This record gives sequence, structure tokens and C-alpha cells, in this order.
Amino acid sequence: MSIDTVLDRNAIELIKKKGYSRIPVYYGENPTFIIGLLIVKSLIGIDVDEPKTLRELCRRGECMIKTPIYAAPDATVG
Repeated sequence: MSIDTVLDRNAIELIKKKGYSRIPVYYGENPTFIIGLLIVKSLIGIDVDEPKTLRELCRRGECMIKTPIYAAPDATVG
């Protein structure tokens, strides 16, 4: 999801249908430039009748984007 996605009623319904608890958020035109993970439950209670972009909501503290943790492709979990 782009940081500039407008979170209106349709966008929230799509997020609910997908059923994920975290959604990658990217910046600009490149969807591989991940800037964080949107914590979906942080969207509970937002006003969908007054749509705002994800960027606006996060600036106001109305949603939560966590910084991603990167690992080397050959790294192992141990």
C-alpha cells in the first residue's frame, strides 16, 4: 500500500477482506521501496466519512507504521 493511499470506506473494506494484520507500506512509485508495516488494528475507529491519506493519519498519530527489519537473503533464524 502506498503511503499516499486515501483511506476511505472502500479502502478499509478491502483491507478487512484481505485479513492481514500488517501491510507493507511503500513510498513513491516503487512498491519495493518499503518504508514500514502498517499495523491494521491501529485503523480501528478512524473516520472513514472524512477520508485522509495514510501519510496524513500517521502524522496525526491516528495509525501506526512500524519500521521494517531487513535481513540478508542467506541469513538463518536461530
